[in-house]
Amino acid sequence: MLMFYREDKTASFVGMQHVVGKIGGRSGSFVLETSGSYDGKAARASWSIVPGSGTNGLRGLRGSGTYIAGHGSTAEITLEYELA
Repeated sequence: MLMFYREDKTASFVGMQHVVGKIGGRSGSFVLETSGSYDGKAARASWSIVPGSGTNGLRGLRGSGTYIAGHGSTAEITLEYELA
């Protein structure tokens, strides 16, 4: 992740995450591309699966999602996907 903090303690960020795991019993990995902001209280971001990044059983995976994480709290995460 690359983050830019402003003097008012807010921030903007972008990043990529390599995810390894199972979806629907199919194993593999994929990459999420993320962009978001931090308002001083919570981080909010949207992400999308990088086209062509799925491996093994997750080849052809497509989708996007969001997350919200308050400072020091548990994140709310969504990922809507299609698996060919």
